[in-house]
Amino acid sequence: MTSTPHPTLSSNYTITHLPIAGSTQISSRVSLLVSKLDSSAAKPSNDEDATEPEKAKLALVVLTAKARYAHKLISVVEIAKREVLAAAAATATASAGEGGGGRWFQYSALSGEVVDVERRGALVGGKAELDEEDADGDEDAFEMMGAKEGGGVKKRNVPVLTVYVCGEAVRELRVAYGYVFSSLSNGTGLNGRVAD
Repeated sequence: MTSTPHPTLSSNYTITHLPIAGSTQISSRVSLLVSKLDSSAAKPSNDEDATEPEKAKLALVVLTAKARYAHKLISVVEIAKREVLAAAAATATASAGEGGGGRWFQYSALSGEVVDVERRGALVGGKAELDEEDADGDEDAFEMMGAKEGGGVKKRNVPVLTVYVCGEAVRELRVAYGYVFSSLSNGTGLNGRVAD
């Protein structure tokens, strides 16, 4: 749906695209998002056998949804954020140390995608050809103004919501979109702020 906003992202991050559609189950996307972020955080950064790019690559999860399903995308992101921060709080409490883990950087972008949409009641000879459910006997009572010849398809620009999630700050995305940062505040709770 959307392209990566900066070309260096694919060389510095392991990018996972998760599209959200009407048939997408929220729980499956939440668990996939959390597992991608956890696997990135669990990788040892000082592995002697790993090459330099493998050491530096973090997971960057890109969730996209058309406007019709944006509510599902928002639910997935918010539930996953709560799970990540709650797991970090539990880990911090169990280790009786500071709450250093559980960082969440979120970047949101709104774009558009041009799609073909079937016209409702295709125009034929200056009059609308109505569906049977729309016809109530008075077909000649109204005439479409500005009748267009042929073509039962119209173009629409459909909004697309894209949310980028990473455990570390992504400079390129912050410059392009701003960010929402959430972490544990000394193990006591959530500390979220929105940057300009």
